[in-house]
Amino acid sequence: MSDVTVYVTNNLPLSDEKIIDRFGLRWGIEDFYRDAKDNLAFDQYQVRNMKVIKRHRHLVFLAYTFLVFSKLKGSFSKFFKAKAKTIGELLTNFRRLNILSFLKRYKKKGNTNVLAQYLQLNSPILM
Repeated sequence: MSDVTVYVTNNLPLSDEKIIDRFGLRWGIEDFYRDAKDNLAFDQYQVRNMKVIKRHRHLVFLAYTFLVFSKLKGSFSKFFKAKAKTIGELLTNFRRLNILSFLKRYKKKGNTNVLAQYLQLNSPILM
């Protein structure tokens, strides 16, 4: 059985091509919300103040813009061999880069006890 895709609309005068074109425009929005929810905690704020909610949303939009821009420019390609295909992979690479920077900084200072404590407390980041 072949895969069937069904598009439903209440705008009956539209042609089939117009319906598909409009759905294609909407697809980018759907991609953003999926990436923002899955990778940037867009839907995971626990505040009731509208000012704080707006601030959280602005930070998510800013982070998403940074990640998309970095992906398009290939900003992390000199640090990682494999090119990130998704925003989630790029975010993982960015986190790894930050951890490597952290490890390098504390290795220079000789703070191995602090480093061991950090790694024990924050081991889920390394996954």
